Amino acid sequence: MAKRTTTQHNENERIALLKQWKFHAQWTAGDAARELQVNVRTLNDWKKHYWDGLDTATGSDRVRREGGGRPRKNKPYEDNVLQFYNRCRRDGIRCGAKELVLFCRGLQQFVEAKPNKMSQGSWVCKFLKFYSKMAVGPSQMQVVGWVIWAMVRTF
Repeated sequence: MAKRTTTQHNENERIALLKQWKFHAQWTAGDAARELQVNVRTLNDWKKHYWDGLDTATGSDRVRREGGGRPRKNKPYEDNVLQFYNRCRRDGIRCGAKELVLFCRGLQQFVEAKPNKMSQGSWVCKFLKFYSKMAVGPSQMQVVGWVIWAMVRTF
């Protein structure tokens, strides 16, 4: 294996490589790293994480674990916007980006935090993208995000 190469393996590949190592019980960590072409430290880290439940482990096609990244912080006005959004959806009223922007511009905290109209529209776009994930499947989210952004931009 070349020095300083980075290869990213999804969970299915990691589990398959660890099962192969488990099948060859005589391999040391160094032997396994050489045979499987994975860094020793990476292999030991995978072993700590997956080894105990290796027989029942079902991986995914994700490279990184779900929930990674910075934790999302709620804004002080977000609860009011979410209540309005949920009320509209529950009553069957169309609640798109334009309606949310108009509602948000009526909130004093929102206007103070975001005086620029473009930043208001982009926050509403991110809000809709985040909260519509619960109603729309992840495969459709890319399309929904672009449609929302186009609606906010024309407003």
